This record gives sequence, structure tokens and C-alpha cells, in this order.
Amino acid sequence: MKSLNSARSWLTARLPVFVFVLFVLQPVLDCVSFWFTELEWSNLPTLAVRMGLLAVTALLGFCLSGRKWIYWTAAAVCAAIGAGHLYALYDYGVVADLFGDLTNYIRILQLPVTVLCLITFLRENERCYESMKWGMVVSVALIVLVEVLS
Repeated sequence: MKSLNSARSWLTARLPVFVFVLFVLQPVLDCVSFWFTELEWSNLPTLAVRMGLLAVTALLGFCLSGRKWIYWTAAAVCAAIGAGHLYALYDYGVVADLFGDLTNYIRILQLPVTVLCLITFLRENERCYESMKWGMVVSVALIVLVEVLS
């Protein structure tokens, strides 16, 4: 039990760094995805990074949360939305780009799952507020830089 508490406190102490990196990586991944598409390369690497970030964020949020039922409910809702979408494709006989569909589904899921996890992170470590602020500043600066360069 003592090692579990020490692992939890170790994770909680590093949450602000994780939150900052999470905020900064999003516009970087969007830029890389854009260029991969423009160069007609596969977006599989960026999808893999997004999936990894989503999985790590969700797992970390779930492990630190005292209200795990909220995470189970969110997972059920996300699964129901995905299943409903697949059923609609099948029912209407649409042959869709499944890779593109999966990429968009991950992008859609990132927002609610990440927000749920950020709430958990903020409850665990109040320094995450500062990390969120600086993460947003760097993200906006990156977006402005890309816009100016383009």
C-alpha cells in the first residue's frame, strides 16, 4: 500500500509537466498531419501518437480519479457513439475510408476524454492551472507562427 501511495504522489507531482506537454503537442500534431496529407503520406504516425496520448491521458486520469464510475460511463458513451456510427455506415451501405473515419473519431473523442482527465488532474494538483495557462500560450504562439510562415 505504501508503494502505491508513493507511486500516486510521484505521478501527481509530475502532472503539471504532462499537462503542459499535452497542450503543446496538439497543434504540433495538427501541423504534422496537415503536411503528411499535403505530401500524400500516411497519417498513421500522427494517429498512433494521438492514440497513445489519448490512452495515456485516459489511463492516468482513471487511475488518479476517486470517481471511476464517471470514466466507465464516458467509455460506454464513446463506445455507443462508435458502434452507432459503424452501424449507420453498414445500414446505408456506405463504403467509407475507415482509416479517415478512425482518425476523425479519435479527434472527436480526444476533447471530452481529455477534458474529463484535466478535471481529475486539476483536483490532484493545483499547479496544473499554471501548466494549462503556459501550455495555451505556447500553443497559440505555435499557431501564430505557423500562420505567419504560411
